[in-house]
Amino acid sequence: MTIRTRIGLPSNLALLDPVAGKLPALPSISLTMHRPTGDENALSTLLAQLLRQAVRELAEPTRQHLRTA
Repeated sequence: MTIRTRIGLPSNLALLDPVAGKLPALPSISLTMHRPTGDENALSTLLAQLLRQAVRELAEPTRQHLRTA
């Protein structure tokens, strides 16, 4: 059993229902994005915003346990 997000989820893994499986709730994790100081421009700011949004959308719905299919 492992904990994963949908990002790079192998096809040989299946989602388990945490309620039906009586599994504990998962804790939150931190993600830090490092950017060089003084290198801010509209493009790098937009890229940072898009990355934050993509990670948020991909990670939230799959805070579930997985098992090998």
